[in-house]
Amino acid sequence: MNPALEISNISKSYPGKDNPAVYGANLTLYKGKTLGLIGESGCGKTTLLRIIAGFEVPETGTVKVDGRTVTSPEIFVPPAERNVGMIFQDLALFPHLTVRENILFGVKEKDPAARDRITERMVTLTNLSGLENRRPGALSGGQQQRLALARAMAVSPQLLLLDEPFSNLDVALRQQVRGQVGDLLKAAQTSAVLVTHDIDDAVALCDTVAVMKDGKVLQAACFEVLYDNPSDEYVARLTGSVADLTAPITGNHTPDDRGERCLIRPERIRFRGADPRLRAAVIERNFAGDAFMYRMKSGEAEFRLRTAELLQEESEVNLFFDEKDLFVFGKEGRKSKPDAVANATIPPSV
Repeated sequence: MNPALEISNISKSYPGKDNPAVYGANLTLYKGKTLGLIGESGCGKTTLLRIIAGFEVPETGTVKVDGRTVTSPEIFVPPAERNVGMIFQDLALFPHLTVRENILFGVKEKDPAARDRITERMVTLTNLSGLENRRPGALSGGQQQRLALARAMAVSPQLLLLDEPFSNLDVALRQQVRGQVGDLLKAAQTSAVLVTHDIDDAVALCDTVAVMKDGKVLQAACFEVLYDNPSDEYVARLTGSVADLTAPITGNHTPDDRGERCLIRPERIRFRGADPRLRAAVIERNFAGDAFMYRMKSGEAEFRLRTAELLQEESEVNLFFDEKDLFVFGKEGRKSKPDAVANATIPPSV
């Protein structure tokens, strides 16, 4: 069985830009699964999505949809002939058309009975039954989102592309619609690529998440792997909270000079046990809803820690953590341990 999508060595540059928008991207998406492209604005995720759709032409590389080459140095299939559906950030619904007319806009089937069946299947799938004759302006934000999904899926695309589809929704509606879209994609066994800057979108919807920065795919894996085994500091910080223990562990207060960082997920730090790794003073405590944000000091080094543990200001506490839970990043990438250990409370094996 062919993968739903194969991207091989894709690169794209724009005139007047010093760095390529996308450089050497390689990704594979299997059928019925969802791939997330995540990163800060300008990282190249939307450009890569537009290359998949056929709206941009790369300088190098190939794109295959269901085993069919749609982009290569020798081949370019126009967007309308790729059998790829797309949901834009602004949804791009036709305000003068009804729900039914929006759904059927791209459907080539001419038989009235067949068109009725397609409409019925889509409104049932997206929970829009009874709204077929309404126009988009008479729908709620969540209903508009589902209508955009119904229109994209009505043509039975081999691949569905979603470009920041939830960015215009408030937090509560975003969570609701995100769950509905996830259920719809699974029910239809539709392969999809989601572009988002919101990590919660990626966690909720995606089987694989590709983290992009400066046009490059830094790491692509399920979210659990990204969270527990990030390839570099950027991935670690993007995928969750970290406590930066570089200075208290290494004694290096300007770690960028050596390019070494020591990070740990806050939930991996314990405050009771044997053989403490660090002893730190609680300088400041601020309430942050489900946790507390602390400013702490170990020796001459300060760091911040978010945890649900209640610690008293101006107290001293022992910090316990396992060696395997410490992320150490150097100039050459992930390392097993820091080059030097300055704090005597840390066993040399760290």
